[in-house]
Amino acid sequence: MRKIFVLFFLLFALTACTDSALTKLDLSGVSDEDMGRVADKLVTCNAPYIRFETGCCLDGNTNAICDEHETLPTEEPPVTPPTEEPPITPPPTTPPAPTPTGGITDVTKIISTTPLTKPAVGVTFLEPDFGTSMRRLTSRSDSGGFEVNTYSQLQFFSSDDAYFLTTGTDDYTVRKTSDSSKVMNLINVNLPRWHPTQAHTIVHFDTNEDEDLTLQFTNVDTKQTTDVVTIPGYMRPFNSQSFDEISRDGKWLAGLLQRTDGAQVIVAYNFADKKFGAQLPLPSIYKTECKPDPQWGEVEPDWVAPSPLSKYLVVQWKRDGTARCSGLEIRDINTGAFVGRVTDGHQHGDLGVDAQGKEFFMTYEIEPERAIGVRYLPGTATVSPATYPLILSDWMGDHLSCKTEGRPGTCLVTTRKGDYISSPMPLQSEIFLLTVDGKVTRLAHHRSTGADYWSQPKGSISRSGKYAVFSSDWGSGQEERSDVYMIDLTSGQAIPTPVEQPPVIVPPAQTCGNGIKEGTEICDDGNLINNDGCSSTCTAETAPVTPPVPPPPAPTPTSNLPANTLTTGESFGFSLAEQQWYPTPVKTGLTMRFALNNYIGSGNECNSNNYLYHFYYALKGTSSYTKVTPTREVTSGCDKNSDWIITFPVAGTYNVAGCVAVNSDMNKNLCQVVEEKTA
Repeated sequence: MRKIFVLFFLLFALTACTDSALTKLDLSGVSDEDMGRVADKLVTCNAPYIRFETGCCLDGNTNAICDEHETLPTEEPPVTPPTEEPPITPPPTTPPAPTPTGGITDVTKIISTTPLTKPAVGVTFLEPDFGTSMRRLTSRSDSGGFEVNTYSQLQFFSSDDAYFLTTGTDDYTVRKTSDSSKVMNLINVNLPRWHPTQAHTIVHFDTNEDEDLTLQFTNVDTKQTTDVVTIPGYMRPFNSQSFDEISRDGKWLAGLLQRTDGAQVIVAYNFADKKFGAQLPLPSIYKTECKPDPQWGEVEPDWVAPSPLSKYLVVQWKRDGTARCSGLEIRDINTGAFVGRVTDGHQHGDLGVDAQGKEFFMTYEIEPERAIGVRYLPGTATVSPATYPLILSDWMGDHLSCKTEGRPGTCLVTTRKGDYISSPMPLQSEIFLLTVDGKVTRLAHHRSTGADYWSQPKGSISRSGKYAVFSSDWGSGQEERSDVYMIDLTSGQAIPTPVEQPPVIVPPAQTCGNGIKEGTEICDDGNLINNDGCSSTCTAETAPVTPPVPPPPAPTPTSNLPANTLTTGESFGFSLAEQQWYPTPVKTGLTMRFALNNYIGSGNECNSNNYLYHFYYALKGTSSYTKVTPTREVTSGCDKNSDWIITFPVAGTYNVAGCVAVNSDMNKNLCQVVEEKTA
């Protein structure tokens, strides 16, 4: 086979060679048989020369015979063979395709959560349900605290993925990605974010203890902090509204700042060039382009950010609708002029850039309420047209993270836990990738109960697109006991066949007549059957009979709600959920979803104080309020929106009240009543 290859190689070469080149070819290694098959191709003799064996001779008397005296002419020197056969260079090979990421693309499959012991920190393990490579990055929950990623809209890793930044019990902490070793704590800083173009630099503001606003850089290699610029005319930022990502070029930041005269101002600031862009004082815009809300007055923005490509100033308002200062507005980053509106809501979402370089906003849609929608910037006078790359099987939306450059047009999606034991659904309690054109890669079950704000997974994707991270209490249900987990999106794994059966959780047995009732399942002669009645044939031989669980104590009526003693001007809102995120009331049996919006502290105290949320009801026609049982006291920081499912004792029409207290004695409260809502 090799000789045949050589022959074809020679044939190819000869077609491009000159006569002088032919004389340099060595054919001595080719057999007579092979030479005979290709001689006509290998050697050409022009008249008056004729072919003779492997060469040419002069046919001087034109008798077509090569006589002995008719030797090869001196003008045609004999072939000079090279000393050895020239090497054959094989054609270049195509590099192998990257190893595919582990994960599952079928969005209809119900994948049960396989029980998995909480892994040790630093140990790489295989997620059993999706085949992805994971690693636990922090271990603070083991010693009674929490250390998690800050938020879905913020970069967790430095731009080269060498370091990561956490928040938690020990404030802000920088660690190495390679081994999770601690590099430093950030003390007395505001709103720390990774610099997009300076790999090991964190951008932040100084403490609020002074009366000026200074932007600073901290280098995590040298551990040195440098003042970059003192922003003239301003005192401090409002944390929740101002804690969004810096533009990709590392120039623009934006937020809601407090001016030295006390006014709240929406600001875009180019800190690379040390100059202002848009400056929009809230009192001014509510006297000119916007009308105060008839109920809430001059509503603050929910968050403010530069668009990823520095094209726009993006303002998401707490007020929904298409009136000015509502929904997600797009403004000129230099002048603040209104350019368009992307969406009329303020539900969770994130800004990203697709493969064509177009800026978009991916969000959980209000209508249709189970959709994840994509809307492109800058929008229109009303809203930007929406496409729906994914429709969920139920409302389970949580957080989105889209600020990745390595995977254009891709977002990391976090979904809520829901009732995944008795009514499992696809994509529930998961972390998955979603592209603007609808491609889904399911990555992991986050295994978090969401018992408090810090155990909400809040998945975030790295700028490079190599990693995804999320927070989890790993099923403990304990408040402030969460850590951060990393999914390696570059490491492909064989995808195991997922277990189809959900984990079996059997509640304590209760007596029911002569039978044993376990949830909605009745034991009948040793067999479990679906029946809401009681079996008279089931005895203690098939299941032990236990005493009935005593009912909870009756709620204690209160003649009045807690007193409103909060400082005038604090911002607080309470309503039923359909007036905020949901288009229709969410009811199941005798329950109703409460939504509470808490903006107390105007950003200055949100992360330093704990707030206790508590709820009350009074049947229509009665004058005394009853505290909801079981007690719904939740300790957390200042949330953009908080919502809970509240159970009512009987069906009826209620006046319902939501209250917030800023201290453990609950003697400093603000309550608000929503009248005549039916459970």
